[in-house]
Amino acid sequence: SAQLHVSLGASKPDWSLDALGDDGQLSVDYLTGSVLESRPGGYIEVLETLRDGLVRGASEIGQSLAGAGRAMAGQAGLTGRNDPFFLSIRNSVADFHASLSRTGVTDAAAELDGARGARLVGLCNDIAEAGPAAAPRRQATRHEDFRPDVLLLGGTGFIGSYLTRDLVGEGKRVRVMARNIGNPARAFTHDNVELVAGSISDRDTLDAAMKDVPVVVNLAHGGGGDTWEAVRRSMVGGAELVADAALSAGVKKLLHVSSVAALYCGNAQDVITSETPPDASRERADYARAKAEAERALMARADSDRLPVSIFRPGVVVGEGTSPFHSGVGFYNRERICLGWNDGTNPLPFVLVEDAAAALANAVVNVEPDDLTGRAFNLVGDVRLTAREYTLALAEATGRPLIYRPQSLWHQQAGEIAKWLVKKAARRKVPFPSMRDLRSRGLVCAFDTQAEKTRLDWNPVGSRAVFIDRAIKIHAR
Repeated sequence: SAQLHVSLGASKPDWSLDALGDDGQLSVDYLTGSVLESRPGGYIEVLETLRDGLVRGASEIGQSLAGAGRAMAGQAGLTGRNDPFFLSIRNSVADFHASLSRTGVTDAAAELDGARGARLVGLCNDIAEAGPAAAPRRQATRHEDFRPDVLLLGGTGFIGSYLTRDLVGEGKRVRVMARNIGNPARAFTHDNVELVAGSISDRDTLDAAMKDVPVVVNLAHGGGGDTWEAVRRSMVGGAELVADAALSAGVKKLLHVSSVAALYCGNAQDVITSETPPDASRERADYARAKAEAERALMARADSDRLPVSIFRPGVVVGEGTSPFHSGVGFYNRERICLGWNDGTNPLPFVLVEDAAAALANAVVNVEPDDLTGRAFNLVGDVRLTAREYTLALAEATGRPLIYRPQSLWHQQAGEIAKWLVKKAARRKVPFPSMRDLRSRGLVCAFDTQAEKTRLDWNPVGSRAVFIDRAIKIHAR
């Protein structure tokens, strides 16, 4: 007998084949490229079990070492790409075309025509109809002559959906611009919401979206890239393009949503306030460095061009609508193992998504432009669990065996240097790993948000039980 198992989209994937015959068993793992076999040896049962385990173990160790060597050789550019997934796709496509041109085409190959394809699609539809009914796709409300009070750029994401809901609740008409507006969340189907497609890299689109809009909130990430130049062009350049369009349109308030990643958070003795400037060091990862540079560029425009901009830096944003496995806590290795940025005992700057949205909504609706322009606000809540506490609470709520694994900075740096050496061997242009960036990822500094609470009339959740319910237990439900 033989059993083929393919699990797609799982956090622990499995593509395996087990074949059992009279004279042994064969197990194939397509993801690792390993083949293990078990054959009777003719010994008494206890020795047979011992021999079989030793033989299979030695074979698996040898194949694992060989697979790691092939992967490293491929990463270093010494060989072509050789991972099983890539090879399976490449070889199956090649075999398909080879079968079409081969002389003496078999009956099976001859059936690869449109009629057979149509029958296959029909079978897939029958299978889909036999399962649970799919939820109908939502449609945004179509408007004529819509006159918004607020424009959200990149507003269909996590914070944007909550902010849209809050602004509509305040009676505001909201235009939301994003690159992908298909099947929008419920918050964007309200009659007072207009959803438009567009990117902040397109100046004409920005000008059209901002026309006669008094308040703009820029939640757009801007994009990424493989090099610092590409990241800077997309993230910093995108922010500057939004600033240019806002000045041309006469916008009264421009709220730029950044991140606490723009700050240096690696000194446990530091207390960060709204007056703390972004990190000026170049020894940061591209994302954090670009966030900081975008802030400096916008603040310079506030001085030189009177750009009515204010900066908002959410902390580690958690809550319903996103994955609980947040990179601010650590690197979740396929979810079960959280590889910490340090020993996991320092309080982290958590903030509930509804609290972050409430601060932004208050700034839009209730705060005068003069009280915002040129200022920065750190959106960090009052309940600040450690990484260990967060992981333990998430494990208890979900019933999953989650583990927090502390890591020293030197251990992490050694791993980063090893990856850097492989990339350099492949002649990739990559900077040397930064110890400063690793320290900052641990978020060991303290945050004083009294100025934010006063200026924004902001009251984030202060109850530990309420925070755990909304940030963690919501994922179990």
